[in-house]
Amino acid sequence: MITIFCFAGRRGNMEIQLPYIRRILAEHPDVEYHIWNLARNDADREYLTTIEGERITVIEDPARRIGSSREGCQCMHCVNPVGVFTPVYRHYTQVRFRDHLFVKIDDDIVFIETARWSKFIDAIKDNPEHFISAMVVNNGACTSTIPGLWPEFESLSMEPRGAYRSLEYAEMCHRFMFEHWGELLHQPVGLIAPDNYLSINMIGYNWEMGREMVDLLGTLPELGAWDSVPNMPPEFTNMRCGDEGAVNILSPLICRGFLAAHLSFAPQYMPSDREIALRKAYADISSQYLSLPSVEMEDDMMFPRIPSAITHEESMQLVELASGCNVLELGAQYGYSTVLLAQVAKLVCSVDWHQGDPQAGMTDSWDTFVHNLKDYGVTDKVHPLRGRFEDVLPQLASQGVEFDGAFIDGAHDPVSVQRDLDLTVPLVRSGGWIAFHDYGRGPHNGFHDFGVTEVADAFGVDGVVGCLAWSYVK
Repeated sequence: MITIFCFAGRRGNMEIQLPYIRRILAEHPDVEYHIWNLARNDADREYLTTIEGERITVIEDPARRIGSSREGCQCMHCVNPVGVFTPVYRHYTQVRFRDHLFVKIDDDIVFIETARWSKFIDAIKDNPEHFISAMVVNNGACTSTIPGLWPEFESLSMEPRGAYRSLEYAEMCHRFMFEHWGELLHQPVGLIAPDNYLSINMIGYNWEMGREMVDLLGTLPELGAWDSVPNMPPEFTNMRCGDEGAVNILSPLICRGFLAAHLSFAPQYMPSDREIALRKAYADISSQYLSLPSVEMEDDMMFPRIPSAITHEESMQLVELASGCNVLELGAQYGYSTVLLAQVAKLVCSVDWHQGDPQAGMTDSWDTFVHNLKDYGVTDKVHPLRGRFEDVLPQLASQGVEFDGAFIDGAHDPVSVQRDLDLTVPLVRSGGWIAFHDYGRGPHNGFHDFGVTEVADAFGVDGVVGCLAWSYVK
């Protein structure tokens, strides 16, 4: 059995988290969800008591509510001021939980990549001597593991260990999540040892590790215990060990590829009106993400486990466009779109010089591309042409080659996109389709040199899904 237990309190956060949990419960009958009612006010506390569902338990103990420290108070904070949540962790060290795995989650985890739940649990099972953290947005130690986020973080000129105190850091993380969450899904799964002190917003572990943690809670760590914790915040070194300190001493790993998002740390001092606005934005993401098919997509061969910025929603639309067609592909890199298209198309002619953008640090992708075609069994349905678009496509036109549709995903600056479109149009039959990726991205949302939208709009757009736009050739 897998027990998710939540330190719950704030209704606004729980209303965002619950739909993700219900998706996990619906897909995984071996999971149960325990809600510890630690609300600080009567309204939130009353709301938590109304939550119900199969394998959902609300645990209510008035003597263990977090409150303001005061003489004679028996709340959890006052009885155990160092380890506020110690009784909860100790609860799960009972022998009856010996065969359980545990996922501790804060109530302000407001996004969970439910399609990767099994991968996260596998990581916990396969690494029994570690605590496993999700790849959490708004978590200093996770910043370097999130594709594309690190360069933005470097512009803040701060150390990751101090991120939990910075509202500027939180705002940067949330803005990045809102703009790129679709691209952050389906990342390759791997385990990374954190290079900074890890905040434990969403962690998994087994019963034995839980017992080791509880033994450390409230103690003064032995001399040298903190030496193994990278970039330990100096203000923590003279404190008794809390749950976060214990996890860091006991060797955590970050599960890159299992995405979660965390709303805020208390020291980030987020104004209430801004917190409400962020919750609304995360609720919008929840609505979009949970509207996708309720399956673990990486286990479906239709969706190759190859790095790509193409989202599941966009992939589904490409599949619909390409089914039964002869397709021209401009830009393949590692082959995600190639494999996706080849599984439903008659034939895919894939054109790419496989050098990417050297200035952006991209390396030769040809060998990986060829390997992925073989790995997914689509080699016979792909005709790869290695070269620049401006060299290869005119040759195809001179040979009278014609396609039913084309997918353009090369360079994104306006001049390149217009050139690629001009080269493609003569190769697509009347009534065929041309699809553009990265539509809708531009200077207004951080993509300063992107011109896909302007070129596509000038050509004429007949449909849009996510950042995929398509037109039919007149």
